[in-house]
Amino acid sequence: MIFHGTGVVWDKENSKRLCKFKDGIYKTESKREIDILAQTFKHDEAIEPTYAEMRKYCKKKGYNGYARLNTSDLVEFIAKKESK
Repeated sequence: MIFHGTGVVWDKENSKRLCKFKDGIYKTESKREIDILAQTFKHDEAIEPTYAEMRKYCKKKGYNGYARLNTSDLVEFIAKKESK
């Protein structure tokens, strides 16, 4: 999940820094961090998949012709395959 904010967030329970926003954004998949941050900060629900995750998805689906595609072309490739 992607959170929007500034500065450092303190983890009271563990008495240490939970996270630090970089350029106003902090990304996490940690359920604990999501639960804590969602109470205070604006967030985007979807986490964009990485290039490696998209390639793995194509392999799992049995798609052919994706091996040499760059990130934006791979996104379009998957979208076209899914729309059929």
